[in-house]
Amino acid sequence: MHKDSALLMEDLALIEKRAQETRAVQSTILPTWEFADWPLTAMDTDRAAYDVQKGLADDADSDASGARGSRNGELDTLHEWTKGVVAGGKDHFHGDPGNAARFANLTAGSDTIGGRLKEAEKAITAWENSDAAWKPSDAITLTAFKAKYDLCKLLDKSADKAGSDASAAHKVKNVLANGLWVHCVAWYNLATSLYGPTTEVGALVRAQITVSSDGAPAPVVTPPAPDPPA
Repeated sequence: MHKDSALLMEDLALIEKRAQETRAVQSTILPTWEFADWPLTAMDTDRAAYDVQKGLADDADSDASGARGSRNGELDTLHEWTKGVVAGGKDHFHGDPGNAARFANLTAGSDTIGGRLKEAEKAITAWENSDAAWKPSDAITLTAFKAKYDLCKLLDKSADKAGSDASAAHKVKNVLANGLWVHCVAWYNLATSLYGPTTEVGALVRAQITVSSDGAPAPVVTPPAPDPPA
């Protein structure tokens, strides 16, 4: 039913709910019956492993969000500085044909991470090859600009790694969730094959275990009436 990755939140909610209900019913019907392939102790072990991994995945999401926020904040500042360098350079060097040409084709309008880093890199090259002592403002020196650029590149790599780590954590979580689902389905199928809907155990299993995303319990199927005698 489920893949190893990209489970939707509603999928996970159903899996968690069904695992909890299966565990509760299994505990109730002991010692009448226990699924040998997934006894109560194994249920608890598998669910605990899933819960731990879910927490790790949530923590990884928080780390990735923080890393993206740090990168984006510094990158916004770098972008504003790039605008000042490009506009200021074109104005400052407009009477110097050689240096004016270095700034002529520079832009500072990208709205992507890679585009903004590339624009800043080109601005650094033009600045270094014209007049390194020139400043578009008192606060923005070539040294400060390069340091901000290097920081943004470092933070971008950190954000990428944090995102990859979060994806990996969720993949493991989803594998564990899928394992819960497979075991729950196998448990239910065997239980309902062994105990009909009119038995105490069979009725309990069908009434207490959710098998659909709309929250409905398993349907109680009434056996057809026997054919009348000929």
